[in-house]
Amino acid sequence: MKWLFPSKRPLIGVELSRRWIKAAQPLPGRAPQVRIARPRPQEPFGREDAVLLAGVLERTGFQGRRVVVSPSRESLIAEVLELPPRSSGAPLEQLAKLEIARTHRCDPDSLELGLWELPPPGRAVDQSHVFATAMPFGTSTPILDAFEAGGLEVVAMDVPANALARAHAPYGLPDAMLDLGWSGALLCVVHAGVVVYERFIEDAAIAGLIKTASERLSVPTEAIEAVMVPDPLAKDAPQESQQEDSPLWSELRGIVSEHLETTSLEVARSLAYMAHRYQSWHFNRLALSGDGANLPGLRERLTTELQVQVSVGCEGSGIAPALLLASGAAKHAGTLAREAA
Repeated sequence: MKWLFPSKRPLIGVELSRRWIKAAQPLPGRAPQVRIARPRPQEPFGREDAVLLAGVLERTGFQGRRVVVSPSRESLIAEVLELPPRSSGAPLEQLAKLEIARTHRCDPDSLELGLWELPPPGRAVDQSHVFATAMPFGTSTPILDAFEAGGLEVVAMDVPANALARAHAPYGLPDAMLDLGWSGALLCVVHAGVVVYERFIEDAAIAGLIKTASERLSVPTEAIEAVMVPDPLAKDAPQESQQEDSPLWSELRGIVSEHLETTSLEVARSLAYMAHRYQSWHFNRLALSGDGANLPGLRERLTTELQVQVSVGCEGSGIAPALLLASGAAKHAGTLAREAA
């Protein structure tokens, strides 16, 4: 694995999902950002996607061709592990890789691994608690090859949870973050300045909500999508209240309410677990991001369910809530590149 020194040249953060490719680049005085619909959303990210992205970046004011890629969360393996203390000299990275390979029945040499140490829960200090994230080379290599074919240089693959935290950091880290994406909602808990927990809630997927609404109402998915998750960067992008003014919304309201109820209950259950695990963690604020951050009724329901402050995006950042994760990837400091041939 090749390590590169940080560069002063600006990076472009890219978030991949089945439906969209998102890119953001926070620059002094401006922040170019785009959300691109994938031409073949049922297929894995490939050369056609990378070429499309490269062309859009060139036309919309992005600087350079160096990107940090945050892959879709469902393509990653994430585990919280208890390992020997680092002071013992034990090879934590190797042990974490072996444990993940054992659990998921794969070859440890087939995994790309990243990990960070966590504050110990309670008084447990005789072990290292680590958050380990792995991605099979069989998944990462085709993505890297596609970007290379599109003329873009991938300098790092970024963990979505860390990208979110990095985006929020200049504006004050929330106690928890909920990114509502196409394939699911990513819930992350922050304690002592680091992400100590994450959960990917597939039942909260925007794709599933749109599919359910389309089937119940016999309305094309494109029409449902246009109302629920409009282009966040369009000059006439509707605000939450304007979404509710759509003639279709009266029919969607009940379906969306059911979806939000499921989502809020799952979030509440996970956060209750975290409050038990880290009794010194104080939960006062939840920050929303992602394509579903502005779903009508979401903020109010979560505020009522959790009895905390619920905010959307990062006020003052100039970044749309849907593009927040990509903007955090652009702030990646270390640059772990692909394995040298």
